[in-house]
Amino acid sequence: MENRTEKKSSSVNVQDIIGTVLFFLSFLPVIFAVYTSYTGVFFGLQGSAWFFGLPAIIYTLISECMMFFLPVVCLIFQILFFSNYIRKHKKLKFASLILTSLIIIFSLISIVFSEQLLDLKLLSSHSKIKTHMTEVCGEKAASYIGFATESRYEMIYCAHSPILPQDKTFEIRVITNGRIHDNLIDSFTETNKDFMTGLCDYVIAKEGIPSEYRYDIRIVSIDFQDYKYGDDYKALYGRTRYVINGLTKGRYRVTEADVADIIDQVWKNVYHKVPLNDDRFIINLSENGDTAVYILIDKNRKSNEIQAEIHDMTSPDFRTPGRFSSIDNKVIPLK
Repeated sequence: MENRTEKKSSSVNVQDIIGTVLFFLSFLPVIFAVYTSYTGVFFGLQGSAWFFGLPAIIYTLISECMMFFLPVVCLIFQILFFSNYIRKHKKLKFASLILTSLIIIFSLISIVFSEQLLDLKLLSSHSKIKTHMTEVCGEKAASYIGFATESRYEMIYCAHSPILPQDKTFEIRVITNGRIHDNLIDSFTETNKDFMTGLCDYVIAKEGIPSEYRYDIRIVSIDFQDYKYGDDYKALYGRTRYVINGLTKGRYRVTEADVADIIDQVWKNVYHKVPLNDDRFIINLSENGDTAVYILIDKNRKSNEIQAEIHDMTSPDFRTPGRFSSIDNKVIPLK
């Protein structure tokens, strides 16, 4: 009789211990929401901006609700377990009240000082911006860049650089997870419209790839050094880091034989010769400027092998079969 009682008591104790651990762990979603009220949350419907304090807490809790209503489930569990067990034990009740009080206090602090937290975020972003711009345009050119806050809540900076004309500015912005986005390279290529044409010719010659295609080249960075607007930008080609996202081949009328041929030619003469973006390469076969066949060369994450996936783009509504329905969604392993 005593053994049964001991076993039952032991079983109850284990359940209570597990329940108590889960009870305190169930506060993590709201603790994380309070944490984001200090670090800031980047969100918006029509336009994204940074929010601190109460808006950040509410947004984080709503986001967590999208994961199986996590905060709601945790709250229901807290109420039930507190009523049935925690409130009957003085030390656990005291600990739960202390934790709840701390959550409320830190929430109120973030709400009261939300504007100051935003200012701190703006201030701390300056060093990140300098580091980012050094990666984009080189250390020397980055040292000449000046920027000023244009929008506090959107964390947008209006920036100037001698790389651009005096009356032209570019934008720097702090976005999700504190990452930095800028459009200096885009502003530079817009100002110097022939730069990309010359860069494409340079890349074709440097990489030894066929000149019959129109390549989609994305500039990663340019080491501008002492370059100023109006200087000869041809010297920058050799200091440009780039990736090739894909190419376009125009035909009067695309055939299935063209699809097989261009996959083979790109695989043999282009793919392995050029810097890529995460092993991905896109081929567009176009007719009169419209894409007829879209081909994605990518790595299969399971087999770790490169493959080409063919997509027929000739269907008028993407429901009825197009001209290439026999090879639509076909996957070809490349070796």
